[in-house]
Amino acid sequence: MKHLIRTFALFALAALTACGGSDATGPAPSVAGIYTLASVNGSPLPFTYFENTAGRVQYASATMNLRADSSFVEHVNRAAIFFSRPDLNDARTIVEHGTYSLTGASLVLTYTAADRLTSYQGTLENGVLRFVHNQRAYEYRR
Repeated sequence: MKHLIRTFALFALAALTACGGSDATGPAPSVAGIYTLASVNGSPLPFTYFENTAGRVQYASATMNLRADSSFVEHVNRAAIFFSRPDLNDARTIVEHGTYSLTGASLVLTYTAADRLTSYQGTLENGVLRFVHNQRAYEYRR
């Protein structure tokens, strides 16, 4: 009888261990994916990043690809427009790389460039990524 109880107890323990302790809500959804810049300071794109009497720099579009390995790549399409010298106008894509960490909805983006390491704090909730840089509020949407 003792042997039967011990065998049953070991079988029950093995069955519980095989369940893996998952909860009823399932795994957390992945935040990995491509987010598109929707607004800067609440205004839609294009956004004027800088302007003076000589010209302006505008953001035409941007995407941020959050990867599953906690790295990211950001592509910013910007245009430099010179009012008196249109022959100097320049449009290009700026590519930035870095890593991110997420605790709950709190997000930290760390940009890694050859000459600097810069971190920004923000949030990521319901497919909306927000952070502030140079007193500008950026909002990316999935």
